Amino acid sequence: AGKWNAEYGTNAIDPCTFYDENGELWMSYGSWFGGIYMLALDEKTGLRDYSVTYPTAVNKSDAYMGTKIAGGYWSSGEGSYIEYMCPPGSSDGYYYLFMSYGYFNNMGGYNMRIFRSKNPTGPYLDENGNSAVFTSNTDNIAGNTGLRLMSNYQWSCNDRPNTAQGHNSALMDDDGKLYVIYHNKFDDKYGFHEVRVHQLIMNEDGWITAAPYEYSGETLSANGHTIDAVTGDYELIWHNPNQKFVNEKSADVEKPINITLNADGSVTGDISAEWSFKDGSPYMSFTWGGVTYKGAFIVQNDEAETPVQKMTFTATGINICIWGSKKSAYDISEDLVDRTSVGSKLVYSSSGIQNDNIISMISGTSLCSGVSYFITNRFNGKALDIPGGDTIDGTAVQQWNLTAGSHQEWRITDTGSGWCRIASMKDENYCLAVADSSAENGADIVIQKFNGSDNQLFRLIQKNGSFGIVSKCSNGSSGIDVYGWSEENGGAIKQWNYWGGNCQLWNLTPVCPAVNNGSYSIKNVNSGLWLGLNENLSAIQTSELTAWNITSIGTNSYYISAPNGKVLTVKDGSPENGADVYLDDYTGSDSQLFSLYANADGTYSVLSAVSGKKSSFDVYNISLDPGANICQWSFWGGNGQKFILEPAAIQADLNVKGDVNADGKCDVADLVMLSKYLLTESADLKNQEAGDLCADRRIDTFDLIALRTLLITK
Repeated sequence: AGKWNAEYGTNAIDPCTFYDENGELWMSYGSWFGGIYMLALDEKTGLRDYSVTYPTAVNKSDAYMGTKIAGGYWSSGEGSYIEYMCPPGSSDGYYYLFMSYGYFNNMGGYNMRIFRSKNPTGPYLDENGNSAVFTSNTDNIAGNTGLRLMSNYQWSCNDRPNTAQGHNSALMDDDGKLYVIYHNKFDDKYGFHEVRVHQLIMNEDGWITAAPYEYSGETLSANGHTIDAVTGDYELIWHNPNQKFVNEKSADVEKPINITLNADGSVTGDISAEWSFKDGSPYMSFTWGGVTYKGAFIVQNDEAETPVQKMTFTATGINICIWGSKKSAYDISEDLVDRTSVGSKLVYSSSGIQNDNIISMISGTSLCSGVSYFITNRFNGKALDIPGGDTIDGTAVQQWNLTAGSHQEWRITDTGSGWCRIASMKDENYCLAVADSSAENGADIVIQKFNGSDNQLFRLIQKNGSFGIVSKCSNGSSGIDVYGWSEENGGAIKQWNYWGGNCQLWNLTPVCPAVNNGSYSIKNVNSGLWLGLNENLSAIQTSELTAWNITSIGTNSYYISAPNGKVLTVKDGSPENGADVYLDDYTGSDSQLFSLYANADGTYSVLSAVSGKKSSFDVYNISLDPGANICQWSFWGGNGQKFILEPAAIQADLNVKGDVNADGKCDVADLVMLSKYLLTESADLKNQEAGDLCADRRIDTFDLIALRTLLITK
């Protein structure tokens, strides 16, 4: 009497508060003893909501403690953390319950386990269908209840074993990435800990597994990987669920074994197994000992003193996780997956609105401005569509199954004010708009000829990997909405008060269209500056918009020419890093041929034929400054090597008056070149005809005066 019955009651510690997907506030709490319970909270006070009552049912709920979700019978379990997670771009997720089993010292067998449920209050089950709630006293520190996220382990690049990982939190970020944040200790006499973050990967069955190394900015590839990039020799760690330990004295540590992923789908080395991967996605499977582990490949930095980028994989099956890390360094040139959508075009018509803003990213997002996107709804997967495919002023936009084509492709361009123009690729003079400039609920979303008015401008708000699209005419308070949660083709798209529900969230997928012949501006993603030329006709980045003609001469083989017909050329036909790119007469040699590699973000990298497509145009030192050199460098996929291609309204003109350096425009660079020519007569005028401004068939000081006058009066 007067004593707390610990086998019945909970240890009221380690609270985790969270909002469910309906906006209700909850708290899980407890450890060991009677288990983990859940209570509804009053959002106004942050305290228990006493209007919610709980029946008393053995091992299910208690009038005082709430709903039982895990543990009990004095079995190990603490530090509950619940996070709703779903695949990027999807609304079909689960509530994931993280638990820590074991003793939290470095030799105590501490480890993280995961269960999931469709409801915040459970029931929570693991990958094998086991309940998180125990029915008897269980020595569960080892064993196969709960998906074990990791065990004590040591990669060959680690200077000491990692142990006692646990007492974690978890996060689904606005960009859709998933993370686990936990404490990690070491197999040493001190037992100090450090806080670590690993990205979580959700496999195709909706189970999550941790990436093999600490998070360092890596992202799952939207393109998938090539067979060359993923095959080869690996270290493999199998996270044994039955690791032995003697508390505060010793603990097992998993160390890697050696395997080879072969191109024929076999696994050889220290074990015999099979593997496969899915074309066009990062997802893979690994079958060993009758168990199929499902997960994904992901490129990461390892944990060496000087980190090395490696191809890795992580997968889970029957509550056990496996990790793989390729022994050789990752080579991106082996991993160029062609993402080009051959059924789409970069430009559908010669008319359009010139984008002359030095902006490469859409404000508040990681999306590239000036790129074309499919816009599909998070709730039903259907795409924004122009009915009939005709851009007629005032036509109401509908939703329809994604079929691609210009009527479902939209170029999104930041206008420089934090608001965007969403233009139809069918005819880029037309854009999305709120009908009648209304700020009211129920206003139609239509197509209008662009004039820059507030009802034609929108802002993107990122949430869970998708985006709300709110209108300027509503001052950002209302967004594009699937009216009435329709799931039908032809369902209405209207404006409604923005609340961030799935019917108002949109997935923006870059189209990555084929580059058709035409005139383009070429803008660097990192700097927002355009590809241009200096007075010596070497490639630089410049704040002045420059038009380039891109011409195909075969499958993904192009030359890039200035308005005077001269073409960009890798100097001396060199395959080496740092080789200059300059303008020269067309010869058709490999030094003038380039491939346009479509990156997953909708940008393009310009790969040179002379390098065997292993090197690309590169802004030297990733400079942000106008005038910075653009040369050839080994392709590594950074923003200094990514370019946005947009239609250039400035059409090719072979006879720009005063354009003595033949870069398609007349400016101060031409004045400098002409001055040098007249002073030394050794400087070369790239375009003699353009220098004869007086039309007297000779070039002299009168032409220099005429050029100065032309520039002053421009």
